Amino acid sequence: MQYSVFQDDEPLLELPNEDAVWVTVMLHEEMEDSHTDEEIFKHVHHQIKIRRAGVGRQALHNLGKVCISIPIQTGSTDTRAILALAEADAYKWIGILYDGVVTLNRTIIFSTIPSPAPEELEDYDETEEYAKAQELWTK
Repeated sequence: MQYSVFQDDEPLLELPNEDAVWVTVMLHEEMEDSHTDEEIFKHVHHQIKIRRAGVGRQALHNLGKVCISIPIQTGSTDTRAILALAEADAYKWIGILYDGVVTLNRTIIFSTIPSPAPEELEDYDETEEYAKAQELWTK
């Protein structure tokens, strides 16, 4: 697992435990050069808010997907509750990024390394909105 948020060039977050679920928002590759870290997270927050995010057991930013995956520590399996927690978390990160306390690791976020076979993605469940969003990105 690679870290995507850094403070003073050191990973900021500890790896989540096995019970974490991941909320993933797909990004456009062009955002690497056209958006600040804060703007990227504003986009992430908005996409979660309008429910264009996937929920699963796997972080996709390490698998060659241009995206941000946010770990959510919860015992809930309710997608709406998980997305509400992710929305609040993304909003919090906007301020932290704005203050310059942390930076995004764009090498990981915008990397397009070869993706593993679908059977290696464990049990990744896409919400209907996420599937629609993914369709839009590939057009």
